[in-house]
Amino acid sequence: MRIAVIDMGTNVYNLLLAEVSNGMWTRVHEMKQPARLGDGGLGGGMLTEQAFRSAAHAMSQLTAQLAAWGGAEKTYALATSAVREAKNGVDFAQFIEKEYHISVQIISGDREAELICKGIRQGAPLTGEPVLMLDIGGGSNEFIIANDKEMFWKQSFPLGMARLLEKFKPSNPITAQETTCVQQYLDAALDALWKALEPYKITTLVGSSGSFDTYRAMLAAHTADAEPSYPIAPDDFNALYAALLHSAAEERRAMKGMTPVRVDFIVLAVIFTHLVIRKAHITNILQCSYSLKEGFIQEICKII
Repeated sequence: MRIAVIDMGTNVYNLLLAEVSNGMWTRVHEMKQPARLGDGGLGGGMLTEQAFRSAAHAMSQLTAQLAAWGGAEKTYALATSAVREAKNGVDFAQFIEKEYHISVQIISGDREAELICKGIRQGAPLTGEPVLMLDIGGGSNEFIIANDKEMFWKQSFPLGMARLLEKFKPSNPITAQETTCVQQYLDAALDALWKALEPYKITTLVGSSGSFDTYRAMLAAHTADAEPSYPIAPDDFNALYAALLHSAAEERRAMKGMTPVRVDFIVLAVIFTHLVIRKAHITNILQCSYSLKEGFIQEICKII
């Protein structure tokens, strides 16, 4: 049975087409399409007409691609931070359902974190040792403390890169003073995370999807590597942090591994990641390509 899952993120829509059989799944095709629901602003609590148009374009591209691959017997769409926190989020979901005949589930931050954890467990070599999981999104960031079997703590923070970009409007390139302001703001906003980490001796950060995929693409010698996880040496990350911090948008566009949709957001993402690594005393960094959509597919496997 073919199942399609569309992760309707704030910046990017991700399509995963999978073949499900006997409680297992295999990847058939995947595609990413910029959605940029934050265009026009998220701070007002409403998705703008510009966001509706951008989402419609993304869905048109993804559904056309899905049809080209033979379609799916069931298609699921999961809407996250930008939609769940918008006053017109339900209207937006109904618009997508009417235009594309795909039912949209608006999921909570806790549900998003749970699915991310399930996705990471399939793609990263976890053990009984707790790790800190992080998914950096456009509207929110999900943190999970978990091992290969248990989830000890999870929380979604409305600190996504589109929200930070709208709030701080950094210079090009970002200045030292602006960097400090962002760091101080995040340090205070993530107080619940710092407290949650206190009982655990965590040394490993597993970053899933999005910005971490870009870190991997920029650092890996073989970006076509099919392995779903990739270890990032702390020294390599620090070098990347320094390079991005001092870069202008034009320079970032020309960097190896950079995707156009990340150019505006990656500096804030790397500042965010660097702060977490420093404050949480992380010594091991692992990128994982599996995230929400893989977690959802795994759930589907158990009920089909």
